Amino acid sequence: MANEQNLKPFTSDQNREEAAKNGKKGGIASGIAKRKKNASRAYLKEILAMRPVISTAMAKRIMEIGGDPDDGSYTMEKLTMVAMIQKAQKGDVGAVKYYHEMLGEDPKMVLEKEKLKAQKAAIAAIRGSDGFMDAMMGTAREVFDDGGDTPDTIEDSE
Repeated sequence: MANEQNLKPFTSDQNREEAAKNGKKGGIASGIAKRKKNASRAYLKEILAMRPVISTAMAKRIMEIGGDPDDGSYTMEKLTMVAMIQKAQKGDVGAVKYYHEMLGEDPKMVLEKEKLKAQKAAIAAIRGSDGFMDAMMGTAREVFDDGGDTPDTIEDSE
């Protein structure tokens, strides 16, 4: 990760070739880091899709929330969600936030959606469903097109 000790800015004591060489090194390192991150993400997806042997303790947890541990549908991802729900039931605020985010009920996102909805409603109201603004714009256009008063001619006549 970049920090003040390992950054080498382009300066007058560094020629263009050296700067290009350092930039190339940074680009290569960035590519390696991205490939590692993508590989880790793919590996995590594989793990979460696995169907593990369910322990007695986990079977008990599944039954406590009304599930059937023997139905064969429990993946690592589902078991993780079961654990998160139980943590949330015990008062773990982080677990509550996690599953609200997973459900798309993150308070910040809900607020943003409501804000967007209000903005769209305001725009629709300004445009007006009765056509008043369109009529006014059309009338103004007709006046200006007919050679009527424009802001310039109004000032001159005063």
